[in-house]
Amino acid sequence: TWGSIISKQNYEMASSSALSSSFKFGTMNYPGKAIIFQKQYLYGIIPLHQVLPGHVLLIPKRTVLNYKDLEPAEVFDMALAIRFLSKELEKFYSCTSSTIYIQNYGKEDENNPDKINHVYVHLIPRRKGDLKRNDDIYPLLQDYDRQLQVQYNNNIVLLSPHSQVSIEKLGLEAQKHREYLKKAEIDYS
Repeated sequence: TWGSIISKQNYEMASSSALSSSFKFGTMNYPGKAIIFQKQYLYGIIPLHQVLPGHVLLIPKRTVLNYKDLEPAEVFDMALAIRFLSKELEKFYSCTSSTIYIQNYGKEDENNPDKINHVYVHLIPRRKGDLKRNDDIYPLLQDYDRQLQVQYNNNIVLLSPHSQVSIEKLGLEAQKHREYLKKAEIDYS
């Protein structure tokens, strides 16, 4: 039954090999230090560009343009990760809800350099008053791909001393999340 499958689902923290390398996210080679959570088919990461504190991206390991093109096992991993991470990040950030937003792409986006072209999910813990109006979150997500790529190019690609500081800062923030989630994982085993 679904209940027994879900209760036996094993949540994994990022492996040391994943943390020391990078992974493909669209055209980016994203630093593994950003990983806070992984499953067989996805990564949960702290993005370089966060629209609100606690903003996390869930990214399938396989490059796919659209959510409807994910395999059933990938969708299952994504759904369980959303359930687990939304609950735990709301606690971690003392929030009462989360915005969950799927970023899809179509064939028309494939050659657009402003698009990441890799389906992913925004998971953003929310609290009353974090934005003037609750729906103000959506305009912030409209231009998200370009903003993330600007941060990636400025903080990772340039390989300046500033880049290393950015990667280390990202790694330290991700480490706090990994430690918290590792404790929370017990509730789901």
